[in-house]
Amino acid sequence: MSKKHRYYGLILVFGAAVFYLFPLFFNFDLLIVGLLIFVNPVYCVVFPLLYTVQFGFSASLPIVLGSLFIPAVFWHYSAPMLLYAIVYAGAGLVGCCLGYPLYRKNNSL
Repeated sequence: MSKKHRYYGLILVFGAAVFYLFPLFFNFDLLIVGLLIFVNPVYCVVFPLLYTVQFGFSASLPIVLGSLFIPAVFWHYSAPMLLYAIVYAGAGLVGCCLGYPLYRKNNSL
């Protein structure tokens, strides 16, 4: 398996931990909201940014991150939280778009 695929898999495993395991540790509604509004979007921006800087733009990564959250909605949250899957996919796209100029700069040297 190539380094690119291992890093992609690592991002998905860590994403599953963030989306599925973190809510198990928080019982208070305020902390769950903080997780939804701060922790998850930061993860969805930072990791695609790092991936893009290293390996180039991946259109599938934001879509997979958004899709990865959908089962968590039904497991931990309620159906109206499905909107966050779109938000997280958009955050992943922002991370990819921010990282792509850095990738091009590093590869043009």
